[in-house]
This record gives sequence, structure tokens and C-alpha cells, in this order.
Amino acid sequence: MQLSLEDTPYSWTLRVEEAGDQSVRLHALTSFEDASDRLYRHLQGRGSAGYRQDISPMFGVIWGSCRAVVDRLVEVGDELDGQRILELGCGLALPSLVAARYGAEVMATDMHHHAEALLAKNMVENDVSGLVYSNLDWREPAPSQVPLGGFDRVLACDVLFAYELPELVIAQFARFLAPGGVGWLTDPGRAWLDEVVAAGERHHLILNIDVVEVIRPGKQEDIYFIEIRRPKG
Repeated sequence: MQLSLEDTPYSWTLRVEEAGDQSVRLHALTSFEDASDRLYRHLQGRGSAGYRQDISPMFGVIWGSCRAVVDRLVEVGDELDGQRILELGCGLALPSLVAARYGAEVMATDMHHHAEALLAKNMVENDVSGLVYSNLDWREPAPSQVPLGGFDRVLACDVLFAYELPELVIAQFARFLAPGGVGWLTDPGRAWLDEVVAAGERHHLILNIDVVEVIRPGKQEDIYFIEIRRPKG
């Protein structure tokens, strides 16, 4: 059982995000809490617990952790031109859209069945090309269009929301970063940082953890910014 984007009970709002001198227009959920309530009332108990978790509308929100990655993308700017970039658990894919505007070859990935349709709408809204989408289940072998060791940068924002995810997420950086590649993983400060560090050691990655400040009108957040490097050798 799946709902098309048009059949969802959600309320959508067109939001504008500033990224350096860029403005990115995003169709996003008006309210995550309202969307969750509407969805589960619409389902009326249908579908398994796993299915209801998989279709949670978390994908339709602009999280502060994404803004931290966007700020860093703006800092490196034109260095992104021609780079191969992968975004994990992209949701609204704000970092992917920004990186594509700088000339990167971007692949946005998610496993939510609404992510691709919403990304297509937002690409049209922003006249963005150079960005492709692939469904990616972290527990399954990678599809052929997502090459192992094929990316200069791997990005992931606010994906550490359950105990089993640090190992699973860090494993994706290990399998998709090219030798010498750099990953950025951001989190609002959940309890799993020790597990992230341990997973990085198991996968022979170099991690550096910092706290960055994200400031937007009316709101300020401290975000954990984890830089992940895959050694060249």
C-alpha cells in the first residue's frame, strides 16, 4: 500500500531558503506534527508498524542540520564544480539542490516513496539540472547507479535518530566515499556520538567532530558537524 504525493493528506507550503547569494524555493510540509497526525488518521491503522515508520513525513521538513551543511557548501562554493556528490537520506534534498547549482554532479538518495516526486517538483521550481535521484536502502546492496567508492563528497543530515543507525550510516560513508574523499554528517545532538566514533574506527575512517552555530531569522541552533575522511591509501 502506497500513497502518491497527490493523494497524501499533507498540507504543503512553499518556503524560501537562503544559501549565500542563492535563494532556494522548496515545497515543504506546513507542519511536521500536523502531517504526522493527518497521515496516521488517514491510514486508520492500515499497514504494519514498520510500514507506518517508513512513511513518516520526516522527509518533508527543512531541518537545522541541513542548513549547517548548506552553509559549509556555500563556504567551499566553486570548489564543488565537477565534483561527484552523494546525499544520503536526502528528504527535501536542500544540500543537493545547492551543490548542483555550484556545478557538482549530484545524486540524491532516500528510501521514502515520496522523496523522488517531491524532488522533481523542487528541481523544476529552482530550474536545477545536474541532479539525479536513486532509491537507496542502506540495508541492501547498492543499486548499480550508485557506484561504490564513487563520490568525492558524501552528505547526510539528521539521520541518527535511532540506536542502530550510527553503524549503518557510517558504513555508507565507507562504501561510497572515494579514496581521499570527504563526508559531512550533521546532527542536532542526539546520544549516539560515541557510537559514531566507534563505527568510524571500525571502518578505518578519520572523523573530526565540531559544533557549529546555525542562525536563521528567529532561531539559533547548535549542530554537531562531523567531518569524515576516507584515507587515500
